[in-house]
Amino acid sequence: MLIILHSPIIIDIMGTSKNPIGFLTRSFPLKSDSALLFSGTYGIIALMQALIVYGSSKGRVARIAAIVSETLNKAGISVLSRNVFEVKPSRLLDYPCLILGCSTYGQGDLQQDFLEFERGMDTLDLSGRTAAVFGSGNSRYPYFAEAVDILEAKLKILGAQLLLPGYRQDMMTSSPEGEDTRQWAENLAAAIMQKGGKELKRRIL
Repeated sequence: MLIILHSPIIIDIMGTSKNPIGFLTRSFPLKSDSALLFSGTYGIIALMQALIVYGSSKGRVARIAAIVSETLNKAGISVLSRNVFEVKPSRLLDYPCLILGCSTYGQGDLQQDFLEFERGMDTLDLSGRTAAVFGSGNSRYPYFAEAVDILEAKLKILGAQLLLPGYRQDMMTSSPEGEDTRQWAENLAAAIMQKGGKELKRRIL
């Protein structure tokens, strides 16, 4: 049996064990919140992790973040969700998948708590990481959900790959808990898993 370790942690097992999962959990204790991703008959296991950072003044973006986190967890993706004032920009370097959420204020400005965080991202190299952005706004204003565009542009400049178009929740027509939010979260979960599978194949072939 051959065991190969990559970074981020990827365990590749090739052998005839009838219970490779049992073998792994005995030999390599896994975190309880780590997701297991399998590919074909090789018994490939990957730890998939995502970080959600959100800025929310009135609670709408926080509610979207909760739904995204719940949806990803159900898909088997380990998620850490934090309000932007609880984390430093450097924390983005600890996760392979980054999800930013921010509401839009004034003339297309970021939510107040997110302003300093976004500026602090300038020195980061996010190459090799995937990302997605969501936000809320009022479609009656010309700069509807402009925060999504600002953060997507910043992520791309820093080298991250966007997994899907950002989600713009319109406070005038829908609820943060609406079907549109859940559908976007499900699409994001599928994109993360698909990207993870492709990366695993690339590493072992």
